[in-house]
Amino acid sequence: NMSSLKRIVSGTISGVVRNFLNLIIIIISLPVYLSFWKVELYGIWVLIFSIVGLIKLPIFTYQEYLQNEFLKIGQLNRSEVSKLVFGSIFITLIILFFFLILSLIVFESLTILKVLNVDQKYYEVIQISIFFLLSSEIIAYIVGILSRALYPFNYYPRIHWLGLLIVIIVPIFQLISLFYGFKLIEVSILTFITTNFLNFIFLIYLLKLIKKENIKYKGLFIAKNINHFQKSFYLLFGNFVTLIKNEGSRLIMIPFVGAIQLVAYATMKTANNMVKQLFNSFSNSLLIEFSGYINKKNKESFIKSYTFLNVMLGILIIPIAFIMQIVISDLFSIWTKDKIQFDNILFASMTISFLIMIYYQPAYLIIKSRNMFIEEMKISIIISAIFIFVFIFFVERYSIRGAGYALILTEMVACFYFFYYSNKWLKQNFIQFSKKQQSYCFIDLLISSLLILLIANNPTDYIKLIFFFLVYKIVYSLYLFKILLKNIILNFLNLTK
Repeated sequence: NMSSLKRIVSGTISGVVRNFLNLIIIIISLPVYLSFWKVELYGIWVLIFSIVGLIKLPIFTYQEYLQNEFLKIGQLNRSEVSKLVFGSIFITLIILFFFLILSLIVFESLTILKVLNVDQKYYEVIQISIFFLLSSEIIAYIVGILSRALYPFNYYPRIHWLGLLIVIIVPIFQLISLFYGFKLIEVSILTFITTNFLNFIFLIYLLKLIKKENIKYKGLFIAKNINHFQKSFYLLFGNFVTLIKNEGSRLIMIPFVGAIQLVAYATMKTANNMVKQLFNSFSNSLLIEFSGYINKKNKESFIKSYTFLNVMLGILIIPIAFIMQIVISDLFSIWTKDKIQFDNILFASMTISFLIMIYYQPAYLIIKSRNMFIEEMKISIIISAIFIFVFIFFVERYSIRGAGYALILTEMVACFYFFYYSNKWLKQNFIQFSKKQQSYCFIDLLISSLLILLIANNPTDYIKLIFFFLVYKIVYSLYLFKILLKNIILNFLNLTK
């Protein structure tokens, strides 16, 4: 039996590998497609994927909701898991068939494609492709639900590694097919066949695990599961608002900063997102263990795991962020071949907002693992509203740097709300976060953020700042360890299952 730590490491590595391979596939795909297809055809392919992505959003969110719900139930209550699994598969299939029929009807009337300004000769091609790409997910959704039901039973690293194969094999098949002169419809049919075939093999394996874990069919509990599907709309709304926030910010910026600076912002955001994705791989694995601790009322492991996060932030992540600040501008100019101007302050602001996000991670994990979807939706709405308002205010005054200031401010508000709601729940049901520990880490975050801003402001004169940062970090680390060793919380590494 793997220990918690091994599972977290394995889950994290599989997530990192997945992101890395995804990135490589994106980088390779573009030139390959463009050497076989006209730009217009490739544009239609991208459009088709965007449409399919939008149609799939409710089902995707429903799966996200189910994952949180499975984690909340945990491994101790198999009959509850069973009530949720089979009924939600049934409901997902009904929704998918409804979407398939809907897509045929909607794209039959074609007004949508007129609005999107698509050439008439592609109408039928788009309709057939969308139908095949949606149908290629039929088995994948069953697999998705079974996988998530098995997460609390500690299978998630294994499931992630197997899922990785499908993520890689399908795009590779698509690319190979281009050499044989495949166009939109053929590639869509190929996707339909390969995705369903691979997922079918995966499905057989997962059903074996379900049987092994003794999760037996007890009925569909349709009313109960429809109720769950309705609740997932809170998350859907939150996801949608976040999407508007991310895409909207670019639209809002254009009149204030102009196209060149917008490209700079988007490119720097891309660099920032890569780092975020790395962290998310770790966070998603931790989430599964974290909710296990709460379900088993395992206070010791719960304290250890968020202490571990805090220590990592102070002793590993912040120093890396500080060093990045010094070397990033040179790396950036190599990456963009000196064509896009780098803004130190904007990057520092993005870094700081990312550090705040890591700081409130333990609170965020509580909201997720308890499936507090209403609170999550409230936070999404509040944050997005504040962001857009603050964003316009700052960008108007400070141009592109204003976007960075808006990010910091929004993450601070998010931090407040996540801790507010999670502490409220913890106080009633479990143990609260250690106020002492959280405040030490907050002060550290504050001082470090100031130093990061200072170094961004004086990129040439940084020797003194580095020296000061080093001394400060050493003193802080010693102090932190002194507090922690007093409570002997640091035997996190021998944390067994």
